[in-house]
Amino acid sequence: MTAGQDAREAQWLKWRSVADLYHAFFTGLILTVVTRRGTADAAEFVFRVFRRQHQERFLPGLVKLGIDHLPPAVAAAQYHYLSNWIGGVHVEYMYENDRKAWIRYPPPRWIWRGTAICGVPGEVSRAMLRGWHANNGVALGDLRLGFVCTKQSVDGQDGLEGYYHQYDGPLELDQRLVFARHLEAPLFDPASAPALPVESWPRPRLEKAYRNYAMEYVKTAAPVLVQVFGPENAGYLLHLTGKLIGMQYFDEIAR
Repeated sequence: MTAGQDAREAQWLKWRSVADLYHAFFTGLILTVVTRRGTADAAEFVFRVFRRQHQERFLPGLVKLGIDHLPPAVAAAQYHYLSNWIGGVHVEYMYENDRKAWIRYPPPRWIWRGTAICGVPGEVSRAMLRGWHANNGVALGDLRLGFVCTKQSVDGQDGLEGYYHQYDGPLELDQRLVFARHLEAPLFDPASAPALPVESWPRPRLEKAYRNYAMEYVKTAAPVLVQVFGPENAGYLLHLTGKLIGMQYFDEIAR
């Protein structure tokens, strides 16, 4: 390995440490709200974070990933697969037809890292789906597109999974996210899953995107916390979480 390669690898290691720290801070912030403010407040916070992320990133992300030309259900599912893969999140994608495509987040769940998953109420996980998954059809201008959730890992099931489905007619607000716990996703076949074009996604870009993935959640969450709870309460929650995470993760990322 050359000196230049060594320097790049060292830089990427630093970026991954930054990603780990922001990742832990975001997860910790949700748990701080759960334990200090309660489940309902935490669900509202998570809903607003993911809705804001969705409004800012979904449509531009489709273009960046080169999938904006696909049918709505397929584009929505492939977005989750590819964008989360870039961030180091384990996701599976299963195409059924142009109007139905599955996604599955198998354990271990990225967002509820380690033992954190034991402190996340089902209502908070549902708020994430309401904030993002239920709004993809609206963003795409197709009110026939909804998300059917078949499993939630925080409820003790083996992952979070569901499918995007394009119905025959427009959906009302409460129909855009529904639950069908009796259904099971098809098996994931990595060979048939979409992949990023290597020429436009070289490793330096992927490493930077990996770092930015976790940072974007905190960048979105901080102002949302102020909007929901006010500057004084938000400042307390952010400071407390930051101090706890900083102390807890210092040894792990110090190098």
